Amino acid sequence: MQSGRTVFGLISLLLLIMLVVIQPQPLPQDVLENWRVINAVGSAEGSDSRTEALENLLKYQPWRVDLWHQLAKEALDTGDDAAAVMALEHLEGIESLDAEMLFQMAELYLRNGQIDQAEQTWQRLLSQENLSEDLYLELVRYQRLEGNFDFAREAAQGWVMQYPTSGKANYYAGLVHLAADPDRAMIWLQAAGSLDPVYQTRSIKLVDAAETAKRNEDQAYQLVVIGRALAYIESWDLAEEAMNRAVHLAPQAAEAWALLSQVQQKLGRDAAPALEYALKLSPDSTIVRSSAAAYWRSQGQPDKALEYLQSLAEEQPLLGIWQVELGATYQMMGKLDIALNHYLNAVELEPENPSVWQSLAAYCFHTGIQVQDLGIPSARTALQLDPQNADLQGLMGWGLLTSGDLVNAEQFLRKAIELDPGNATAFYYLGVLYLQDQKTGDANQAFKRAVEFSEGGSIGWMAARLLDEMEK
Repeated sequence: MQSGRTVFGLISLLLLIMLVVIQPQPLPQDVLENWRVINAVGSAEGSDSRTEALENLLKYQPWRVDLWHQLAKEALDTGDDAAAVMALEHLEGIESLDAEMLFQMAELYLRNGQIDQAEQTWQRLLSQENLSEDLYLELVRYQRLEGNFDFAREAAQGWVMQYPTSGKANYYAGLVHLAADPDRAMIWLQAAGSLDPVYQTRSIKLVDAAETAKRNEDQAYQLVVIGRALAYIESWDLAEEAMNRAVHLAPQAAEAWALLSQVQQKLGRDAAPALEYALKLSPDSTIVRSSAAAYWRSQGQPDKALEYLQSLAEEQPLLGIWQVELGATYQMMGKLDIALNHYLNAVELEPENPSVWQSLAAYCFHTGIQVQDLGIPSARTALQLDPQNADLQGLMGWGLLTSGDLVNAEQFLRKAIELDPGNATAFYYLGVLYLQDQKTGDANQAFKRAVEFSEGGSIGWMAARLLDEMEK
């Protein structure tokens, strides 16, 4: 009996000691204050304060999965990479992360230089079932931006395997494989064109290039042909990959180096080394000299470009292309009268060539010079020479839009889209037309299509800027 009372007394004493020594952490008012900060959305409390409050709560309530999710979202929204990684890694230890979270985690690892962790996370993402097409597209585009073409191809292959009847999946699978595996790429591109008219025009262009390339056994030449086709559709990153493969196979191929320099200019890279090497290998080459002209024009030194173009025009006086290039160079210099004369020389030299008429019309529309008297008639002539050309239909629409004829402009732009449902330029000018006509909803949709179909080209960039302005 005495023993029982003794044990009871010891237990009571221990409980008393614990109550005295161990204070509750955090105090209730601290918890309430952290919740007040977290819930103060739109108030004077900053996002950094909410992130800190979540971290404080989780020190005492680490089992709260909902708070870890909230911390991950808050940290991602505010750009707090360290907190976001901590939250996502903790969540991954207690549940399976969805595809969006894995994508974000891989981005964070890559941004912080944790390459191995990023690649492992990409692989876990690809192993997931039922990824959406939008996520596959983001994955392929992101890997292309990072220059990780092998992984982009792996992702695109997974995409087309999961969505075999998707024109978009087949198009991107073919696109990213074109330089690495042309035969396989052609199968996907042909399927893309038949499955979705949006990709038909571009797929035909790329398949034609691949078939042309196959007629020559020289692999470097094949890659140059493919690279030029990729450049034509403004897939500059993939064009660069093709040209890099070409110069690796044939390091003495001056024209491949010259074309590589042109692609590098478009990507904002240092194009001088490739161009200098091309000039060293073959200073008299037409392609090398025209690339040198393009380089100096891109560097804001059109006077140096003129040296190359004038010699080319003298050597090949019957070709309108050099007159067009001279016109573009003088236009850049602000010498618009001289520029116009060169454009007129071009159409005089090649009156049956729609591209020189197109260049003359574009000059008028860009500068606002003789839009009605010369620009629109030139666009009409180009269209008469090639009436099924979507770009020329769009050109006429642009000219009529410039002249203020919105009704007829819309008809031509819609005809361009009918001929080529993936024509980014036509969607861009249609968006501009809708803006002028105060149809902001329609403009928004048109600009989004322009961005989607532009493949990172200048038209998509301009459309994205207008979208940003519309959202302000």
